[in-house]
Amino acid sequence: MSPRSKKQIEELKEVKRKLIMNSALELFADYGYHGTSINMIAKKAGIAKGLIYTYFENKESLIKELVLGGIEEFSDIFDPNNDGVLTEEEFEFFVNESFKLLESNMKFWRLYFVLVMKKEIIEMFGDKFKEFTLPFINVLTDYYKRKNHANAEAEALLLGSVMDGVSLNFLMDPKIFPLHKVKELIINKFK
Repeated sequence: MSPRSKKQIEELKEVKRKLIMNSALELFADYGYHGTSINMIAKKAGIAKGLIYTYFENKESLIKELVLGGIEEFSDIFDPNNDGVLTEEEFEFFVNESFKLLESNMKFWRLYFVLVMKKEIIEMFGDKFKEFTLPFINVLTDYYKRKNHANAEAEALLLGSVMDGVSLNFLMDPKIFPLHKVKELIINKFK
């Protein structure tokens, strides 16, 4: 057996890291943050408990990476050219891609919504949630100001609330919730 290259070693590390994160995500979604232990994550991943600490300082750093990684994925589709100005095409892209993300990783988004409703979890993340939401609301507010909406900020907040509500309803029962029809309504009403 020949020695592994640096690239192969890095790829194996990334596979283990993802295995840990996916196992943790599943357990956090099923048992909550406080109901999930490092031992449970290690057992689910089929690895030694100590290996988790090679990748993550503790359970808190693991959950932070999971949630912030999802938020970053979401923020990458908003204002894709990062110019601070949302066009109608970018708005439509954002709505479409938001719901694609939701459908492609339902366990994560279930966890996300459970977590963001808990005060102690929000405090754990400090200003990270604000760092994400304020630019989002500001760009949307500017979008509605350019469309001459009387209360652009309220419109931006309403859109965020509607998208959160649609997401929650879809996640509760994806088999019966008509996500694609509702998505088209959102685009037509808010664009």
